[in-house]
Amino acid sequence: MRKILYRKNGWLIILILFSLISLFGEVINDRFQMVDFEVYYRTAERMVHHQDIYRIQSDGHFVFKYAPSSAIFFIPFLLFGFGMSKYIFWLAITVALAWGLSTLAFFILKNKDSISNKSINFALFFSILAVVPHIHLEWHLGQVNIILMVLYIGVLKYLLEDNDIGVGILLGISIFIKPFGLIFLPYLIVKKKLRATMYFVLASVVIGVLPILFYPSWGELMGLYGAWISELQIELASKQNLLKDANHTLFSVVARYSPVQFLLVDKTAEKIYQFILLGFLGIGFLKYIRWGKSLTLPIIGESVILISWIPLLAFTSQNAFIFTLPLIVYLIFNFPQMEKWMKVLIVMGSFCIGINMHDVVGGDVHVYLKNISIYTFGSIMLLTVAFLFRKKSMVENEFS
Repeated sequence: MRKILYRKNGWLIILILFSLISLFGEVINDRFQMVDFEVYYRTAERMVHHQDIYRIQSDGHFVFKYAPSSAIFFIPFLLFGFGMSKYIFWLAITVALAWGLSTLAFFILKNKDSISNKSINFALFFSILAVVPHIHLEWHLGQVNIILMVLYIGVLKYLLEDNDIGVGILLGISIFIKPFGLIFLPYLIVKKKLRATMYFVLASVVIGVLPILFYPSWGELMGLYGAWISELQIELASKQNLLKDANHTLFSVVARYSPVQFLLVDKTAEKIYQFILLGFLGIGFLKYIRWGKSLTLPIIGESVILISWIPLLAFTSQNAFIFTLPLIVYLIFNFPQMEKWMKVLIVMGSFCIGINMHDVVGGDVHVYLKNISIYTFGSIMLLTVAFLFRKKSMVENEFS
């Protein structure tokens, strides 16, 4: 291991080995099912054969609940059969993750002094280690959160390169898989990226009508989207209890661990509370943007903040905390400039996000840590460091 960390791209060797060993373990232990990928694959097959794709009773718990257009992205896998496609998708996730990390590291290091291979490898290795449970769960389930995260890193790349078309297309693709990418829309407007916003709208319209290739009438297309909206309403209705354990959103955690819970007497009060908290987050982010005006590449820090907010604003599963990975990478590469207490918080935050692995802590502890939303507290620590580090950087630039 030590020799690998001194080699160029040693972190990549470790990631590939981890992926292949995990895949081998899944196969020999008869756990290589990828149940979520099976949903996408099965839906693509139904779309090609002009069949219903929503609320199929025989699917049981594993129903398709994403936008109709997202099924189109999985149609190429039909060429290989489901058995072979599982291997392809596992490896595709691994390749995407490797590309995303190397791209992010390239831009973060662009305006820094020369850094040794050991330092780069350690930073990326530690970052991966912090989210290992979520990476493994993504592979095991055949989920799409890593793909989405890499699309957002691609958005960051195109923002830095002033490629408005690329920004619009990648965001357009992402929202039809899961609508998390909409978090970038206010940011684009604040940054006056109006052309990128226009291309995003155009890409969304084009991608949105693609299912008409398989359901060749506007009536059928509208029926598909109507069924999808119904599916979303069912999904959201089951995830609105702010005071429920394992609700990892910031709205829930603040309410559950503060006197705010006593004010949430009805749905109206809950909506008002969520709106107020969202307003505070927006004001805080505008300050974060203002503090970065003197920085060379402020977009990097701003984008990783937005990506890390996704699991804090959208009620979703714990493996969505994979979206904290870009933020961890960003903070680790700036580790040498951090004050000691900031470094401690980064380690603690990363520990909270990555420690709760069933096979490591055991079943009872795993459930307990999940119920108290340990991942959210880890994210809060990392975000606290990110905000205060940027403010510190602004002050240092003003007096340098």
